[in-house]
Amino acid sequence: MINTKVLKSVNNITELAVDTQGKRVTDRFDEVFKEIAKKAQIQGFRPGKAPEELVKKQYTKLAEEEVIKSLVPDIYDEVIKIEKIDAIELPQISEVKLTQDSLSFKVKVEVKPKIEIKKYKGLKVTLEKIEVNKEDIDKYVDSIKKQKKIEGEIDDKIARSMGYFSVEDLKSSIEKELYLQKEHSRFQAIRVQIVKQLKEGCNFDLPESLVNRRYHELLEGFKRELAEHYGFGKDEVAKKEAEVKDKLLNDAREEVWIFLVFEEIAKLEKMKPEQNFIQGVFDFILQEANWEKK
Repeated sequence: MINTKVLKSVNNITELAVDTQGKRVTDRFDEVFKEIAKKAQIQGFRPGKAPEELVKKQYTKLAEEEVIKSLVPDIYDEVIKIEKIDAIELPQISEVKLTQDSLSFKVKVEVKPKIEIKKYKGLKVTLEKIEVNKEDIDKYVDSIKKQKKIEGEIDDKIARSMGYFSVEDLKSSIEKELYLQKEHSRFQAIRVQIVKQLKEGCNFDLPESLVNRRYHELLEGFKRELAEHYGFGKDEVAKKEAEVKDKLLNDAREEVWIFLVFEEIAKLEKMKPEQNFIQGVFDFILQEANWEKK
C-alpha cells in the first residue's frame, strides 16, 4: 500500500510525502539479493554459492541502492496516477529513507495549471474590409523604382523586363499581392481578437519550465538564422540576442499560454490529439464565433 500526502501545491509546484511498507519492499530486497548472490565475489566461495547471510552483510549498501533505484520510479508513477497529477517536468526526489520493510521519500514536481475557460464559443469576430487603393499601389511601385534604381516612370518596356506585358499588368499583380498581404494581416488580427477574449476571466500561472524551454527554442532558432542565413559572427549574434531577449521571452509566454488553453479546449470538445491541434482548435473557435463585417 502506498501512502501519500500533499504537503504543498503553489504556483504549479506540488510537493508530496510518500511512503510504503511491508511486502513490496521486502520482496524487492529478496529479488535484489538473489541477483547479487549470482555474481557476488566472496572469498572462499564460488559465485552464487556464498551463504545468504554473508551476501546480505557484504552487499547491503549495493542492495539498498538497487532497491531505491527500482522502487522509487515505480512508486512515483503510481503516485501521480493516484493523485491525478499532470506532471510536466521530471520530479525532484529528496529525503529518501529505506529500511528492510519500508521506503519513504519526498517529491517536488511541476504540474500543469488548472485552467478554467470562461467562454470559447460565440466569441465576437470583427471582419475588417480589405481595400487596396491607388496610394498603396503607387507606394509599392516607388519601392520597386528605388530598389532597381529606376529614374522617371516605369513604362511597358521596364515592366516587360520584370516579366509583365505592360505597366497595367504589373500594377494588377501588385494589387493582388497587396491584397494577399492585407488578407494575411487581417487573419492575424482575428487571431489577436480571439486570444484577447479568451484571456478575459482565464487567469493562471504559466509553468516556468515550459516558458523557459520555449524561450530557448526560439532563441536558438534566432541565433541559427543569423549565423546561417546572414553570416553573423559570434559577437554580432550575442549583441542581437541581448536586443531581442525580452521580445522572445514575451513570445514564449504567449505561445505557452495558447498551447495550454487550446489543449484544454481540445479536451473539452473531445478532439482527437493531433500534432497541429492548435490550428484545429482555432478553426473550431472561428466556426463557433459570432461574425460581423465592418
